[in-house]
Amino acid sequence: MLTFDLFTPNGALAKKISCTELSIPTVMGQIGIFTGHEHLLSQLDSGVLVCKGEYGIQRFFVSHGICKVVKDHVTVLATTAETESQVNMERAQKALKNADQKLVKIDQLSQDDLTKQTRKQARARGRILLAHGKTKDL
Repeated sequence: MLTFDLFTPNGALAKKISCTELSIPTVMGQIGIFTGHEHLLSQLDSGVLVCKGEYGIQRFFVSHGICKVVKDHVTVLATTAETESQVNMERAQKALKNADQKLVKIDQLSQDDLTKQTRKQARARGRILLAHGKTKDL
């Protein structure tokens, strides 16, 4: 059994959650964590983190940060994180629309602005997918 913690600058969103497996979005792609996993330190990407445990499946949207696996304990430190019920759909749809509109003018964006808008777009899409329950479970 794994133990999972999820922290943001605003505090703990999940603490000492028992789970059998985790699926975590990293900059190298979605990774699966099971009991006995090798020690790992990885950079998070924006996406849906899925925790499967004895009480069912819990999903969280996470955005940038780090994931640390030591023995059977997983700690995720995310810049932002939300549960399904915390997603503000209207805000996420507005953010996606704004990012899409700015990315249409891609040739007018600096590299920094392009990166910023692409990240905003990814965060908004992830939140919308999570709120609609259209995420791939473990």
